[in-house]
Amino acid sequence: MAARQYGVLEAVCLRQTTPTSNLMNYIVYVISNPDGEFYKGVTSDLEKRLYYHNNGLSSWTRGKGPWELVHKEIFESKLEALRREKYLKSGKGRGFLKSIINGV
Repeated sequence: MAARQYGVLEAVCLRQTTPTSNLMNYIVYVISNPDGEFYKGVTSDLEKRLYYHNNGLSSWTRGKGPWELVHKEIFESKLEALRREKYLKSGKGRGFLKSIINGV
């Protein structure tokens, strides 16, 4: 899935965990729409979450799509994933995302 205006061909994974059948992984993801808006979230089922965003089943993103995945990071711990999401929503985190999405 290629992002239109950002030139990102696939999501960047900074912290990759080794999936095991007994552990649930949590994914911090960033999606964008054609208007250049970004949405950041955490999920354990990325496919299902993207379906929700693109089919009006998520209130904040409803009517603003289509949404495309531009970044994701995988964590073993929900707490670690929530901390990363909070960072990505901060000023420094937005700067970080801008630099990797624009290839700076």
